[in-house]
Amino acid sequence: MSSNFPELVFSDDEDFTADRLNLAMQVLDQRLRSLEPFSPSWEQAVNDLRLVGLSRLNDAILPAYQRIQLLSTLGFLFAGSSSEVALTQDMTATFVIDDETEKSLFTPTPFLALTRSSTIDDYAIAQLISYEQATGTLMVKVKSITGSPGPFTDWQIGACAASTIAAMAYFTQIDAARNAANVAKAATAADRVQTGLDRIQTGVDRNAAAQSAVAASASADRAGTWDPTNYALKSYVDGKIQALVGTAPATLDTLAEIAAQMQADESGFAALSTTVSGKLTATQNLNDLTDKAQARINLGVTFANPTSKSGLTAANGSAVTYMRSDAAPAIDVSIAPTWTNKHIFQWNSGATYCINVQTYGGLTIYAPDQGSAFMTFHRGAYASQFGLDGDNYYRWGGWSDGAGGVRMYLSPGGLLYSAGYGASTTPVGGQVRAAGDIIYGLSDQRLKDDIQIIEDALEKIDQLDGVTWVQSDLAREVGAPVQDRRKAGLLAQQLEKVLPEAVGLAPFDTNKLMKSRTGLNLLNIQYEQVSGLLVEGIKALKRKNEALEDRVARLEAIIEKLGV
Repeated sequence: MSSNFPELVFSDDEDFTADRLNLAMQVLDQRLRSLEPFSPSWEQAVNDLRLVGLSRLNDAILPAYQRIQLLSTLGFLFAGSSSEVALTQDMTATFVIDDETEKSLFTPTPFLALTRSSTIDDYAIAQLISYEQATGTLMVKVKSITGSPGPFTDWQIGACAASTIAAMAYFTQIDAARNAANVAKAATAADRVQTGLDRIQTGVDRNAAAQSAVAASASADRAGTWDPTNYALKSYVDGKIQALVGTAPATLDTLAEIAAQMQADESGFAALSTTVSGKLTATQNLNDLTDKAQARINLGVTFANPTSKSGLTAANGSAVTYMRSDAAPAIDVSIAPTWTNKHIFQWNSGATYCINVQTYGGLTIYAPDQGSAFMTFHRGAYASQFGLDGDNYYRWGGWSDGAGGVRMYLSPGGLLYSAGYGASTTPVGGQVRAAGDIIYGLSDQRLKDDIQIIEDALEKIDQLDGVTWVQSDLAREVGAPVQDRRKAGLLAQQLEKVLPEAVGLAPFDTNKLMKSRTGLNLLNIQYEQVSGLLVEGIKALKRKNEALEDRVARLEAIIEKLGV
């Protein structure tokens, strides 16, 4: 055998000595030394080749392995769908098969079982309408429902057994028979109702006959005991009426004619008044009531002349004048009220008083510079008060059994805060601070309707930018709350495009009609409503991560089987 390195070739008659072996090893050592610089690239080439082989295996073998696995587990008979569907009887429901491999393998039967992966208590039987293998869109008509109808998102769709298909073939006939039975049942119920009505009418007729018999019996009893002397004859009644009318002319012999005459002839009333007044006793005489001293004595009027026509004025400074009056002024006399500076609380004994009635009808509580103007309402040991303090803060509050005091403050600059009840005692304009939790809004599911899951959360989040910013000149011009340091957050215009429910008018730019005060429609983000978008985004990432972990596990299993 020829060789480029004869030192490495041993002949049959050559002695195998140490020197000969060392010579061969020197040749090997020289060859290996020359190859050492190329060792990393060789190893890299081997690794690259291994990766290419694994990639080819992943692209070619894995799909085939998945199809074989699905076929081995009856994948052509079962498929999963995460479509959110709520079932109702005889509805047309649409499901989308999620897995691409299942879409191509799934072969629906004429009737299908709709079950759930999380429970065996909820299921339904449906009739196949259509199935598009390319899109995985399955349309069925729901025939029967057991358990909760949903909506659910963990549907498992499978073929029904032949016995179930045969049973479902009779559904139409069963429905027709049931409808016919219901019609017959309704007709029977109508006949029964009519029979009842006839029976009620018969009872009414029987009662009417019995009442007629009772009335006839009572009439017979009265006929046997009737006494003519207990009743007035027509001639007797006519005589009494004639005596009442007397010699009245024909035009005044009815009450209506008398009333009309009274309205037309006032002189008749005057004559009647004169006649009647002359028959009154002296102490009741109309003249005594208006003019005579005896009438005043009889009435106990001793402190005023009731015939005086001049106005009665309370004396300034008097605490008792007309607080209670025994005088009886004439009916047309008016009393002119005058402020007496009495029966009021005075701040001190000087001339300055704390309560005043203004000419326009208002009530003023006044205090000098060293005092406070407060109004207090008492009920037993409880009280409530409000007013202007000596530091020009508007305060209000109350107490129980003498404990507590002012609760809320409004500064001259318009800052509102509460001391000792969780809110900051040093408020800043445009901010709300609290020492504890701020609880607001609606969270209970029972208070919400038309609940919808936020879709495509990751795509929506990808359209948002997290930014930092400082306040612009426009913010200062329109009177926005002052932001004196750099802030971080989102941009309302971006969020409005993907989640408009979390964006509204800025409070400072909203008038009482809920319109833009400046006309610029300045926006504000309700950050608590962004949490739903973030939650759905995290859930979407979790699903993607689980899918990737599952794929890696399957690849590792294949590699292990191949022994690579």
